[in-house]
Amino acid sequence: MKKMAYFFGLLIVPLFAQAKTLDAQLQESIQAWKTKQGIPAISITIQKLDQSQPLTLLMGTKTLHGKEKINSQTLFQIGSITKTFVSILILQLEAEGKLNINDPIGLWLPEYPRWQNITIKELLNMRSGIYNYTETMDTRRFSTQEKRKIRSATELINYAYQHPDYFTPGTQWHYSNTNYLLAGLLLERVSGQPLEKLLKERILDQYQLSNTFYYPVSYPSHILKRMAHGYRDQRDTTFISPSFFGSAGCMISSSSDLAKWTHLLFTGAVLPVKQQREFMNSIPFPDNPPKPAHSAFGLGIYVTEDPQLGKLWWYSGVTSGYIAVIVWIPSQAAIISANINRWQGEHYGVLVPKQEFLNTVIKDLKENKFLSI
Repeated sequence: MKKMAYFFGLLIVPLFAQAKTLDAQLQESIQAWKTKQGIPAISITIQKLDQSQPLTLLMGTKTLHGKEKINSQTLFQIGSITKTFVSILILQLEAEGKLNINDPIGLWLPEYPRWQNITIKELLNMRSGIYNYTETMDTRRFSTQEKRKIRSATELINYAYQHPDYFTPGTQWHYSNTNYLLAGLLLERVSGQPLEKLLKERILDQYQLSNTFYYPVSYPSHILKRMAHGYRDQRDTTFISPSFFGSAGCMISSSSDLAKWTHLLFTGAVLPVKQQREFMNSIPFPDNPPKPAHSAFGLGIYVTEDPQLGKLWWYSGVTSGYIAVIVWIPSQAAIISANINRWQGEHYGVLVPKQEFLNTVIKDLKENKFLSI
C-alpha cells in the first residue's frame, strides 16, 4: 500500500509543479506587457477542453492608479463580442423556422426602403454596404451630457441612413456596427420580445453565464460597483451610456464567462449542425490592419490561419476604454479570453492575433507544453 501511495505521489507532484510554472511564467510575461501598455487591469482565462479547470489570472486594479484589486466578479465591457450573441440568436430563430438568413430585412424593417433587399446574412457577415455610424460619432468629442445621453437603436440607425451606402449589397465587405443594431431590432420584431429578455432567457440563464449582462440603456448601481473603470488615454470612459453601442457592443462580462461562451460557440452547444456551419462559413476580406492579414469573417466571427496552430477563430471587442478578446484554437481544443480596461491613441487592436499580447501568451503556452506544437 505504501509503495502504491509513493507511486501516485511521483505522478502528482510533477504535474502540479508544471502547472505552477505555467502560472508563474504567464504572470511574469503578462505583467511586463501590462506595465508597458499602462493598463490598470487585465483578466485572462486559458483552458483546454480535456482539463477540468480553466486557469484565470487577475492582475491590477479597478481604477487607474487605484488600490482596489480586480477579482473574479469584476466586470468589463466586451464591445463587439456582443455580436456573437446576436448572431447566435438569429441562427437559433432560423433553426426554429421563424426566419431564413437569406430573407430580405425589408420583411421586418420596412421603414428603411433603401435597404429592403439587403439580406439578414449580409448584415451578419458585413456585406450590406450600410454606413457605420461609429465612424463619425466619436465619443472623444462628446460633452458630459452627450456621454450620458440615452440613444435608441432607431436614432443611431436613422443617423446611418442619412449617409450614402458604401457599395451595392453583397459585392464587397465593410465593417459596420449599424448592421448589428439592425439585427437586434430585427430580432425584437421577429420574436415580439425585447432583446434583453431574449438574451437572458435563451443564452445567459440557459448556459449559466452568471457574470454576463446586456444593459442597453444604463448600468444599475450594483453593476457599476463591480465594473473595472475604462480609460481612453487619461479619460475615464466608464459612464458613457451603453446605449451608444446597443446590440452592436453593449454587453459586459468577465474573462471566465467569455471562455465559457467560446466553448459553447464552437462545440455545437448552442446551434444545430446546419446553423453551426452557417455561423462559421467565412468570406475573405481585404487586409484591414490591425486585423491580421488574410483573415476571413463568418456570421459575427473572424478566422485567421496560424502556420503552427492552424485556424484561430476569434473576435476582439472594443469600446471607449475597454478591449476584450476570445480565441478558439481547434487543433488544440484550447481557449484564450481576456479583458483590459485601457487603451491609448489609436491602439485598439492590441489583443488581436499576431500582436504582442497573444504572441506572448501563445509562446508561454508552447514552452510549457500546454500547446502541443
